[in-house]
Amino acid sequence: TPSPKRERMVGHLEVRSIKDDGGGVRLPMFAFVPVDAHLPKSHVSAFSVPRTILKTCNDALERGGEGAIADAIGDLFVCAKIRKWGVGESCPIVDIVDVIGHGTIADVDTMTKVIVEEHGICDAPFSDAARACLPDVKPNELWKIPDNELAKRKDFRDKLVFSIDPPTARVLDDAFHVEVEPSGALRVGVHIVDVSYF
Repeated sequence: TPSPKRERMVGHLEVRSIKDDGGGVRLPMFAFVPVDAHLPKSHVSAFSVPRTILKTCNDALERGGEGAIADAIGDLFVCAKIRKWGVGESCPIVDIVDVIGHGTIADVDTMTKVIVEEHGICDAPFSDAARACLPDVKPNELWKIPDNELAKRKDFRDKLVFSIDPPTARVLDDAFHVEVEPSGALRVGVHIVDVSYF
């Protein structure tokens, strides 16, 4: 089964060279550099480069030459898809399928978009059917544990409880907390989510 990474990779563009189309128009040839270092650097098919990127590059060329292109697109994140990877070829050819936007590693909003795109996370609103399963809470009101439920359970909200589920887990339902007793012994609390309550 082909890897889903072939369909959607996230990375930056680098200018490999500038070619003349024969009519006096200079066209940049791009390389795609994935965020995930396990994926190969790739050649970008010229016809897949969005016009907005070509315009940005042409404007930069007119202003400051080839060096200005790197400044103009160096912090631009794009999504690419492998179109062709021939046997014996070290670099695949990719198509740009989406432009995420400009940003740096320190830019939380951009990096959130990068992570969402890179891992194929669906950020669409929940369906009406999914919302119907939630407790009935009015807008701007937080859900509270009912008093009769609190009376039946031990309250650990003042403890530092942390998940022990692996990064690949789809549900975070196992947790620990650790306390140091006056004697120096450790008291370890094991917490399992009571999903049946909901």
